[in-house]
Amino acid sequence: MNTYEVGTPAIDMYGNTGFISAVMEPTSTTFVLSRGMQQVRTEYEVCFDSGRISVLSDGIVKPFVDRASHLPKVEDVDARKAAIQAMERASRAAAQEKQEQAQERAKLFYAEAEKRMPRDAKAVIVAEYHHDRSDSMSDYFGHSVGRGAILDAIRAAYPSCRLATYERHSSLREILSLKGYDLAGSDFMEAEEAPRFDRVLMNPPFENGQDIDHVMKAAKMVKPGGRLVSVMSTGPFFRADRKAVAFREWLDNAGGFKVDLPAGSFKESGTGTGTVLVVIEL
Repeated sequence: MNTYEVGTPAIDMYGNTGFISAVMEPTSTTFVLSRGMQQVRTEYEVCFDSGRISVLSDGIVKPFVDRASHLPKVEDVDARKAAIQAMERASRAAAQEKQEQAQERAKLFYAEAEKRMPRDAKAVIVAEYHHDRSDSMSDYFGHSVGRGAILDAIRAAYPSCRLATYERHSSLREILSLKGYDLAGSDFMEAEEAPRFDRVLMNPPFENGQDIDHVMKAAKMVKPGGRLVSVMSTGPFFRADRKAVAFREWLDNAGGFKVDLPAGSFKESGTGTGTVLVVIEL
């Protein structure tokens, strides 16, 4: 395995430039194939100009260094590292502040919702109603509503609202039609993304991160001043894959927050999956 010097430039898989700022002490690992063998591994501290410092193994660093072979060696390593450390501290402080603000909004939101929550409720989706001043009625969109439970609740509370929904299953579409609901389409992910709804209430599918895709698309369909409320699985809030990490960053930048729902909230619907309620004000 190649060894690299301090100051060697690097570019990660996302195009972020950086450099090796320290070489760690080599470590030995013994493993067995057909016979005992020993592998010596070296780890490197890599500073990225985007404000991130990582400790990476030689196997991970190699493609980063190969990708930056056209760049000159970094000479002022200590000064640049100090600047990046300052950026990292500032970024962490800002992220902590945003997290605390989101937690406070979630706490206030849940406290208000709890005042109106029936005592025997298992889970509640809440979206405060406001009239659009340009229209005597507000447009609500209920997503993946199945037999129409979400739409039924909205119509009972606000009879003057215009309601629209998407549903893929033909049998459920028939039920919704018989109830008099406007079926805007069958495949929500193919819907036009123009902002047209004052409120969006969603219970999207969770498999393979579909709830992430649906929430991010739905946000583009909400009018300025509107609100999106969606049930989501807990996965996007703890997974470390690129999609989940990107979603959390997007939600944070959008000023959204989540409210943890009690365990077993949807047990009577046949699923014990952990769930949260995500709220985004547009």
